[in-house]
Amino acid sequence: MKPNCPGSVLRVGLVLAMSAALAACTLAEQQRRIDRTQQQIVADQATLDAENRKHSELVMERDRLLQDLNTRQMSAQELDARLQKIQEINAATAAHNADAIAKRDENRRQLTNIQQQIRAVEQDPRLPDPAKQRQLADLKEQTRKMLQIILTL
Repeated sequence: MKPNCPGSVLRVGLVLAMSAALAACTLAEQQRRIDRTQQQIVADQATLDAENRKHSELVMERDRLLQDLNTRQMSAQELDARLQKIQEINAATAAHNADAIAKRDENRRQLTNIQQQIRAVEQDPRLPDPAKQRQLADLKEQTRKMLQIILTL
């Protein structure tokens, strides 16, 4: 083939055009990947923001419950209601691995045990009122400690 042959110029031009088209396709695919990644980042950020808001709300609720437990004299029914709220906080606590799930389940078991003890104290007709109050105060303290364990920061 001669160097200045119109056929070879045409072939070189065709090869260059195909190379440019291939590069453009590759760039377009890369841009689509970048766009998908950016969309995923935006979605993940929104999820993270929602989880952070939820966590903040749970912390505020925990603090309010701790304040109640530290300052208020409570009946068995009030204490049981607080325990139910703490159970809800515990259930909403994120658990992303087996250890966290086991901890959350153990907290649930302990909270349920305290609730059962409160009901037993309240329903025991043989127990004098001062003894009931002491036992309820002890269960209130256990509840306060459990609440501090849950959502430790």
